[in-house]
Amino acid sequence: MSKAWIDDGFRRLFRRRSRQCPPTCTLTLMTHAGGRLQHHRSRLLHRNRMDLVHEIPMYHPYELDPPMPRYPPIPLSEWKAWGYYARPNINGIHVHNQSPRLQTLMHIDIEELYYALRGLNPDGQQIEHPERWVPGIRHPALPSRPQTWKRPELNARLPFPWECYLNPWLTHNDGGISCAVGWDVGVHPDTIWINPQDGPLAPLSDPDKHQPATFPFVTHLVVNSLNLDGRPLPLERIIIVNMDGICCIDVFMGLHEHFQKRVSREEYDNWDQSVRDEATSVNRYRVQHQKRRVTDILRCDRLGHNCMFDGLTVNPDRHGWILHVTREHHFPRRHTRT
Repeated sequence: MSKAWIDDGFRRLFRRRSRQCPPTCTLTLMTHAGGRLQHHRSRLLHRNRMDLVHEIPMYHPYELDPPMPRYPPIPLSEWKAWGYYARPNINGIHVHNQSPRLQTLMHIDIEELYYALRGLNPDGQQIEHPERWVPGIRHPALPSRPQTWKRPELNARLPFPWECYLNPWLTHNDGGISCAVGWDVGVHPDTIWINPQDGPLAPLSDPDKHQPATFPFVTHLVVNSLNLDGRPLPLERIIIVNMDGICCIDVFMGLHEHFQKRVSREEYDNWDQSVRDEATSVNRYRVQHQKRRVTDILRCDRLGHNCMFDGLTVNPDRHGWILHVTREHHFPRRHTRT
């Protein structure tokens, strides 16, 4: 094997690795005859009897802390495309259209199914039947399945949080600007609202709630830390599972179910007196004004008045997500509720 052939191979490898790296400053390395660099970059250096000087990028995207995802950023239109596909509006009703793993082969009359979504009860009142829709049906009037989103493989390695892009509805923003949605984690996700840049407050639509939570799709999402208005607090691990791919609504429902659990007496006694007083006050308010049927102290009461969802960020341990909750929102523009 000739030296020229080896040198040419290293040059091709160097060019390929360089294209994967963003424009950065460079780091100059010098090697001597017989010297060995333990760092993996030594593979890019020529072995020669002479002293060699090579300029290589100072960092690779995977070496950042946390590393950058290995995929290009996902435009907002792609997130919304999946929501419109998964929850289309048929005959004025949002139906569940995310196709199952096993496709149906039977013939279905689309027009007949369209009218079957509405019916009459014994009193003659019109009622909705979204459960009658058959997921995965193809029709020119229906949104096609977006090619960007691939169904997660059951036996494939689960991506780490830092390897994924998070949906904009779930993303935490620094600098005093809250995430794009407003939601009290102590109430049902039906109450989630958004604050558009150029309009009044509006509820988060059903298709938007069914946008993918991450790119790529993941089957398990772990929230293992809590940031309470800037103060880190321990949090019992929340594991959200959807073997067909986790959507935003799965995250919202998983968080809501966690904070609706009753607090044990032992856990309550371990709180500081100020925390217990605030939790009791919030519990009394929720029972009286939000008509909550459960009078026991719930985990959402532990948050006190800092109960507004403020997005997720990657946990420094790189194995989960941090849930941010805050007391109030700081949107760029203020709008009045209509």
